[in-house]
Amino acid sequence: MHEYSNAIEHSKKSVELFPYEANMYNLANAYEWTGNIQESIKYYSLALASKNYISMDHDHFLATYMELSHTLYLAGRYDDAIVIVKRGLGDYPDSGELWKALAMDEYKLGNREKAFSAVTKAKMYLPDDQIDSIYLQIQGK
Repeated sequence: MHEYSNAIEHSKKSVELFPYEANMYNLANAYEWTGNIQESIKYYSLALASKNYISMDHDHFLATYMELSHTLYLAGRYDDAIVIVKRGLGDYPDSGELWKALAMDEYKLGNREKAFSAVTKAKMYLPDDQIDSIYLQIQGK
């Protein structure tokens, strides 16, 4: 835990000096590793609201969308997670990981048809055993 405390301290300083997406992401990630999901959600959200100075092809990093949606999922905020995943899919339409996250969020909300549609898309990009098990779970098998 001590190492993560140091990471939080240094990441906070980085955010103060240069508050852009990567620094906000690093701080959020350190909070996530310490189990502080609420602070993690706060800084992942700030990362998505910040300027991305590195990627010219995308609005934000795929990892930022993924981690924010994941922490929202952990907090049981599935509707909020869906909003982030859909925003991410607008930026990364071929991301099997985002489609998989959407399937899981929809499934948690009891939206089987939407979950099945999303997991079918995920299978197009991620044909692995994890997707197959989610696929079968949504189908009720």
